[in-house]
Amino acid sequence: MWIFGYGSLVWKADFPYIKKVVGYVKGFERKFYQASIDHRGTPDQPGRVVTLIPSADPNTKVWGVVYKIHRRDVESVLKQLDMREATGYERVPAEFFPVPNHALNIFDIEPQHLNQISVINPSDCKFNNSSPTLVVPFADSNCGDHGNGSDSGRSSFISDEIRSKGDESDIDCSNMSSDDDDFDVTYDSVREGQPFFATMYFAAECNEHFIGSASLDQMALQIFKCSGASGQNRDYLFNLAHSMREICTEALDTHLMELEVAVRLLESF
Repeated sequence: MWIFGYGSLVWKADFPYIKKVVGYVKGFERKFYQASIDHRGTPDQPGRVVTLIPSADPNTKVWGVVYKIHRRDVESVLKQLDMREATGYERVPAEFFPVPNHALNIFDIEPQHLNQISVINPSDCKFNNSSPTLVVPFADSNCGDHGNGSDSGRSSFISDEIRSKGDESDIDCSNMSSDDDDFDVTYDSVREGQPFFATMYFAAECNEHFIGSASLDQMALQIFKCSGASGQNRDYLFNLAHSMREICTEALDTHLMELEVAVRLLESF
């Protein structure tokens, strides 16, 4: 099973996995439109976290990473993630477009060694001569259109039922899965940019914790002030922005960048 992360899963994958691939889904925009009453806020003072909003442009990209979960770990990982994403999110399949040769891609790593391994191929990366710290290449060549999938013009897959307005409350996505025990994404298929299906956690507009848009100043102040069991809401924002910069410049969308600047400004007062 493959899990796509576009929020905190990008930098906080606290579960075992055996592959990690950078890329994007199409046809969505990432927005801080979901209330967090547990991890980054409280019921009395909810924070803001991200969900995906269908875009008018089917080629709009939301960047993130997918994780391959070993078959033996699928049940326990899904149980953990279902609890982590309990406030309004449902599992749905999405078409994922991998970025070949990205420095953050990891293949065929034993789960118990993941904390010690940063990239699949250290020869593709640069190291600081004065210390063993990994310096991830920051190059726009990691982004843009790649391989067969990027030219197809297909939007990321969420069923037409889920996309249609007013129907979301009738959909039960809890048992949806993109996994196929007879299929695996290979290193060569990623190098060729072939898209494949992954499962992602999606909070539809009909869920009770969806709070939607507000002015930039209002959203920034809410994020600045709130905190929950997982820490300050602003740290969630800053970690996401940092993670997108590590992927490439295109990954840092305008909404995310403007919120980061606005919250940093509030910190300076």
